Amino acid sequence: MIAASKGRPSPWAQRLPLLPAILLVLLGLGVTALHHHAPDEPSHSCPVCSLSHAPAIATPVETGDAPSLQVGDLVLAPASAPIATRPSCVSSRAPPSR
Repeated sequence: MIAASKGRPSPWAQRLPLLPAILLVLLGLGVTALHHHAPDEPSHSCPVCSLSHAPAIATPVETGDAPSLQVGDLVLAPASAPIATRPSCVSSRAPPSR
């Protein structure tokens, strides 16, 4: 019976990692829906308003001079590098101790 219970996880177990993301979206929608300012309140920097209107805010992008492309040679192994050799016979014994 124990082996029969191990198998595909239940649908709830598969959806459990999505729960924090869903709750965060619902919390954000709730805060945005209940948030308001009084009509006579002066304009100020409000984090909720700034976050909700962030996609609509255009920010200027300044680009300076791009760095020039530098092309060079890439040497992977110099000719003077030692070449590893394979041993001709492999011993199963440990090396002698001193």
